[in-house]
Amino acid sequence: MFKQKYVIIICCVFCFSAYAQDISPSVFAKLNGFRNKSFKENGFYDIQLGFVLFSDFWIAPKLAFKHNIGALNDASVFTETTEEQLRTNYTGNLVSVGTKIRLSKPEDVWLFFWPEYSFGNFKYTSSYFKTENNPARLQLQESVNYKNQQDYFDFALGLEGYLDFDQRFLISAYLVYTTLDLRQDFDQLSFTQTGRRPIPEKNSSLGIGVSLEYHFSKK
Repeated sequence: MFKQKYVIIICCVFCFSAYAQDISPSVFAKLNGFRNKSFKENGFYDIQLGFVLFSDFWIAPKLAFKHNIGALNDASVFTETTEEQLRTNYTGNLVSVGTKIRLSKPEDVWLFFWPEYSFGNFKYTSSYFKTENNPARLQLQESVNYKNQQDYFDFALGLEGYLDFDQRFLISAYLVYTTLDLRQDFDQLSFTQTGRRPIPEKNSSLGIGVSLEYHFSKK
């Protein structure tokens, strides 16, 4: 029921955009990076490929396929004779629907707001390592997986402008906040050979992103 409500909203937005004065189909690629010290390399990422069927300058509904990736910091425990370590990562494949809303008049560069709703499947993998005969070498003891569906919102605010005279290539740079929260899913990863579990972490973070869009027709 929750997702059906958003599907109805999505259809209404796309139908409304069909009446835009300047219909201009396009495709786009988008990369987001979020800073979070609980994850390896202090962050996690997502990439999108999508299209816009209809748009005018002020509003552009977008539909995309999104791939998420991230890995928690390795969790290590040392004793006098052994070392134990957990390595945990996740991937996600989702559908994203959003609408880019321009907030200022057409100029060389203008301001926009881009809310986006994403839903799809996540897969989590956690591996348990332990030193045995060789104290300098960690050996895999057990690996577990968990799958679940997630849905969440992203909110972006940034600047964009055309790269060429024909106004076919549009580039955007922005700040983005994600409400993604995977803590309950991380908590489902349990082992039979140890009572240790990955430390659940909240993904909700502020990040930066870039988007490149190509319009099939001249402006």
